[in-house]
Amino acid sequence: MQNFTIGITTFDKRFDMLKNLVESIRKYCSQDIIVTVNGNHNTPLDPAYRKQSLEFFSSIDNLYPIYFTELRGLAKLINTIFIHSKNENVLILNDDLNVTDKIFFDELEVAFNNLQNLTKLQTTWYSSFSHYICKKSFMMEIGYYDERFLGFGEEDGDLTYRYIERFGTEIPSIGINGLEHLNSEIRQDIKPGVGKYSLFNREFIAKKYAFDGNGKIKGMFDKEASIALPMAGQYVYEKFFSENKDNL
Repeated sequence: MQNFTIGITTFDKRFDMLKNLVESIRKYCSQDIIVTVNGNHNTPLDPAYRKQSLEFFSSIDNLYPIYFTELRGLAKLINTIFIHSKNENVLILNDDLNVTDKIFFDELEVAFNNLQNLTKLQTTWYSSFSHYICKKSFMMEIGYYDERFLGFGEEDGDLTYRYIERFGTEIPSIGINGLEHLNSEIRQDIKPGVGKYSLFNREFIAKKYAFDGNGKIKGMFDKEASIALPMAGQYVYEKFFSENKDNL
């Protein structure tokens, strides 16, 4: 099997789910795992959780945790995974998932062999950004997730829009077996917007895009939109690092 990185985003209240996911992965796969651990909003990280999680992480080979000292958006957590991955191919998983069978990694290898840039994994429930594969070089080229989404939600709709704008087609998906979705309702303590998603991100998406009838791309939105607030460059020297790291 070719090398790839498994990236997982999490926070303290989901430790049991994260532990179950990591242990289910390690039954069948020894690839690198990067775990980005979010901080809390205006509340310090629980020292007991930090100790407990570090003890667990240190017991798992090839697992690399990255802790944030305060709450950051999901966009920031996922970008951090891509930046720190030493492998070109990356599997992104939510922490409320569980690998139930070796067939998941067998089929994942086929998916990576056919990966062009970004592909969502279609399970028996749905195709979503809770489980997808992506090339690190593609994330560099498209400019990563927009980190102005400081909370959770809408960052995937924004990336979808930019994908369609760049390639003129929807993000592809591929069916996969052996992955269970627990769909946890445990959330971080921030202002809610629509459903489980943060109000800040909902308000920001309405600023970044104009829904005035002049747009041409719909993507994950209810109607066509056009970009009103373009992105500035993010992590512009990561490409330089990738091209020159072997010269050190």
